[in-house]
Amino acid sequence: MSALYLAARPAPVDAALQSALAHDLVDVLLAAAGRGGAAWHKDENGRPVMAATGLAVSITHTTGWVFCALLVTDDPAPRLGIDAEILRPHPRASKLAARYFGPFEKEKVTADPAPRAFFDCFTKKEAYAKYCGDGLSRHLKSDDTAAPDFEATRGVRFLSVERESVLLALCLPAGCEPDIYEV
Repeated sequence: MSALYLAARPAPVDAALQSALAHDLVDVLLAAAGRGGAAWHKDENGRPVMAATGLAVSITHTTGWVFCALLVTDDPAPRLGIDAEILRPHPRASKLAARYFGPFEKEKVTADPAPRAFFDCFTKKEAYAKYCGDGLSRHLKSDDTAAPDFEATRGVRFLSVERESVLLALCLPAGCEPDIYEV
């Protein structure tokens, strides 16, 4: 059994204030999960890491918003990745897709020029990179999240959530079907 706790808060544009809010949201989610006070730190890549087993946390921000997700599971070392983007026209979407997306992602963006298609691919890429914990640059060109076998071959699954014109992508372990709680 597993549970996924999600929090979204409007945030100032200032990076330091967003970081402070994100730290507060981790504590809010831990309290909501009945794990208040659980220790966590940031690793050498700036990724939040829980000290307790069975917990994974991921943080992201986009203009005006901070998002946090907490996965509580029986797995002693779970992983989790999250990314969010405001759905808006992106003037360089086709150029970025041509340069960094795999064939299935490019096909998806070409078939549907609406911002959601581009950001669906991009947020999944970012969420997967956070799930792996080794940075976006390693996964940007090499991983095609729209490939039909991507989730099965990588042992992951994606969830997409749209709130107030923001697209949120979560990358979870394959087979993880958590109860979801928005805090």
